[in-house]
Amino acid sequence: MPPTNPQLMTPSQLNRLARDLLEGSFGQIWLEAEVSGFTRAASGHWYFTLKDARAQIRCAMFKGANRALANPPINGDQVQARGKVSLFEARGDFQFIIDRLQPAGLGAILRAFEALKAKLASEGLFAADRKRPLPRIPNRIAIVSSAKGAAIADVLSILGRRWPLLSVDLYPTNVQGNEAAAEMRDALNAIAARGAHYDLVLLTRGGGAREDLLPFDDEALARVIAAQPQPVVSAVGHEIDFTIADLAADLRAPTPSAGAELIAPDAVAVSQMLDQQQRRIRRGLENHQRAAQQRQDLAASRLAALSPDAQLKHWRQSLRADRQLLGQLFSSRLAAEQRLLARLHARVQTRWPAHRLHANSARLQRLNQRLSALAERWSKQRRRGIATSFARLTQVPLANRLHARRAIVNDTGARLPRLLQRLQQLRSARLQRLHQAIENLGPNRVLARGYALLIDPNSRLPVRSVAELTLAQALRARLVDGEVDLNVTSLRKPRRS
Repeated sequence: MPPTNPQLMTPSQLNRLARDLLEGSFGQIWLEAEVSGFTRAASGHWYFTLKDARAQIRCAMFKGANRALANPPINGDQVQARGKVSLFEARGDFQFIIDRLQPAGLGAILRAFEALKAKLASEGLFAADRKRPLPRIPNRIAIVSSAKGAAIADVLSILGRRWPLLSVDLYPTNVQGNEAAAEMRDALNAIAARGAHYDLVLLTRGGGAREDLLPFDDEALARVIAAQPQPVVSAVGHEIDFTIADLAADLRAPTPSAGAELIAPDAVAVSQMLDQQQRRIRRGLENHQRAAQQRQDLAASRLAALSPDAQLKHWRQSLRADRQLLGQLFSSRLAAEQRLLARLHARVQTRWPAHRLHANSARLQRLNQRLSALAERWSKQRRRGIATSFARLTQVPLANRLHARRAIVNDTGARLPRLLQRLQQLRSARLQRLHQAIENLGPNRVLARGYALLIDPNSRLPVRSVAELTLAQALRARLVDGEVDLNVTSLRKPRRS
């Protein structure tokens, strides 16, 4: 029967718990041991065993971590490995996950490198303000490197391809071994003795193990590089390699080939730049010539305009125009004087006494004729009216007319109270409707619907906006059945969508 222990677990749960305990108990650690059983998986991961005389541990170094190493370790190598202890849950294997791997003797080399780096940096040997720019187009350079090997061949090939006009002097030295640092210092001193003969110096070698680059970590070599009168380019090893010489140089190139490309300008690009400059100069000369021609044409036209013949022609044209304008002004002035004289003559004629007497006599005669016609027309109308009134009086007796008038008066007297009563009812109904409308629009009806009227107790005026309020201000709220005193505790404005 299965145990009744409440801590019953599956193997996967146990392995996961063991992995968490291992990873949580051990931080990042270093191991120094011998490599055994190295294999490279198709995925790019490395699997091997680290062992000493009494024990061993399975190790894994994944592709992302081992990509920084130029060469994989081989069985029997003595190495230093940094990583974390873990457990592979699927098989329950105890393993060491490595993120950094280096030869066993490399730790002392790196510590010496960091100590020298800190010392020279404190002296300002690596300061950015000491770095000198490279000449844009060097004429002669000196190369300190081994005369054999692929690195110097690549450098010379790239320099010849990019800038064939460059003159190169090679100072061959050893770049590996105990004598390499001294030979490179002697070469740099010989180059410095020639003064301005060289535009810059290239110190280079190909890649290799970190121990092979030790001559470039020499303190005396770094000081010679810093004191060099020409700019120094250091192109040592691969991109991941870094030496004291790189820090002391004016420019560090990641590889020898990259150093050659940084030193020599691209002849094709320079040719294109020269062609572009030539086209720009040609366009500038053409524009300058065009502007000069325009200035010359303008000066010629101004000179022609200032010549005596041109001036005489101009004054003749001006005199002709003035004569024509004067004739037009004289003609228009003469016509205006003639029109004024005609108007004055007409006014004199109308105001002459004989003419005015004749005009008044004619007017008086017309008025007498109109008066006689009006008197005769009025007389005829009066006679017709008297005749019509007499005929009506003779046709309808006076008593009948009085009776009809009295009936109209009595009927009007009987209808008048009813009309007055109806008018009073209509006006009362209208007054009631207006009163109801006023009640509906009044503040009490709004307050009855649940609203409140905020009043400033000091000014007795209603509050219309949040902008009129301040925190802790006293207010009075009027409701439908009374008033309430309030204090402002917060102010919020509605959000606009």
